[in-house]
Amino acid sequence: MGTKKTVVVIESDFRMLNMLKGLIERRGHKAIGASTPADALSVISNNPKADMVMIYIGLHEDDCGFTTAKHARNVSPNSTIVLITAGSEAKNLFETQKDIGAKILEKPFNFERLFEVTGL
Repeated sequence: MGTKKTVVVIESDFRMLNMLKGLIERRGHKAIGASTPADALSVISNNPKADMVMIYIGLHEDDCGFTTAKHARNVSPNSTIVLITAGSEAKNLFETQKDIGAKILEKPFNFERLFEVTGL
């Protein structure tokens, strides 16, 4: 395995958040999670050198995930941004992806797809 990475995971579903963190940590990386918009902004701001920021686009209110993704890009310009989507957020997804240079991971996904998209 390569270098240990720091990955910020933003996911409103606590079970999914814990699953993602656990999978990332089992691969030898550090995972830092948040499940609310306020916690997400704080965690991102406190970890500007994170290697990757994974954000569920459906985070609580309308456009909250998109706003969080743009904040992550501003705070962490060198981080890989992965937008997690359930498909219903497609309205602004591709525009945001283009604006911030993000990768997309669609739910439902399996472990193989997770690691393929993230490169972890």
